[in-house]
Amino acid sequence: MTSWGLFAVCLLTNSTTTSRPPCNSTESTTPIPSRNRCTDLPDDTLFPSLNDCSFFVTCQDGLEMELECRPEGTKFDHVREVCDHPENVECYNPDRCELEEDGSIIPSETCTNFHICRNGVKSDEITCVPEGTLFDYNRRVCDHPENVVCWGDEAEVTEPTTEGSGTTLEPTRPPVPEDIPSDICRGIVIDILPHPGDCTQFVVCVLGQPSVDSCPPDYIFYPQIGVCGYGNTETCEIDPRWLEDYMREQERLEMEAMSA
Repeated sequence: MTSWGLFAVCLLTNSTTTSRPPCNSTESTTPIPSRNRCTDLPDDTLFPSLNDCSFFVTCQDGLEMELECRPEGTKFDHVREVCDHPENVECYNPDRCELEEDGSIIPSETCTNFHICRNGVKSDEITCVPEGTLFDYNRRVCDHPENVVCWGDEAEVTEPTTEGSGTTLEPTRPPVPEDIPSDICRGIVIDILPHPGDCTQFVVCVLGQPSVDSCPPDYIFYPQIGVCGYGNTETCEIDPRWLEDYMREQERLEMEAMSA
């Protein structure tokens, strides 16, 4: 079986493919080369993507895994840490200094650090001193942790999330399909679940938001391995031979990956 992180990347990069093929690429699971933001952080810590607002980063086993928002068309709000309709989203802007006055101090994605804008370009990260202090997002100063609002602390952030709005918007999620429970993905960052009433479909959970996809013809969803495979679509019985072949192929791919 593949690791959770590789599973997640395969899921999102093949979000329109209902039968998830074996995924043996290591490129998509490699942390961003310049810096791994997930070092020493707990699993499911979230960051915005540095490249595309339709994606976000979740930490798994100390590594960055970049995933796409679901349903399709939603974007990642870096303040509220949710995928939402584009009109409700404040996208992270890695080139924020282009909009700031020269000498402005802006937060880093890490609360212990900050940047200084010079000629429209942000500096390398600067660490707060004395050691142990954090950067306050609102006051733009380093202070003791108990006095600080870190960038992304949604309860305190007052900057607008959309042009002309003075307050942070509550998440407005796309409607949940009527044939599944509204809370089926509650508390789930990323996973695939069986459809509660149809074995030829499955539920994709991304940041607590469910969407329903269908398996190809003559395929059913195998909950124990999280993929669609050949089976009886009338009785929902699995095909033992197909499952055995699939597991054997996964073991072969794992061995190849370990020896590479």
